[in-house]
Amino acid sequence: MAGLLSVHWSWGLQVLVWTRFRINYVYIFELDPRFTRSYTQIFSDCASDSIVFFSLVFMLVWVC
Repeated sequence: MAGLLSVHWSWGLQVLVWTRFRINYVYIFELDPRFTRSYTQIFSDCASDSIVFFSLVFMLVWVC
């Protein structure tokens, strides 16, 4: 799960960098512009996923 979470964070970071340097990644990767997410939406999802992940890790450590 931590690996998938790190991939999610890196995806948001890559979208941020591509947007900052004005690289049109939507058309380079032939994505549908109607369904692509901005980096703020991706980071919001990552933060929510991280809260859930770390709360589950805390509960696992607390029980053991």
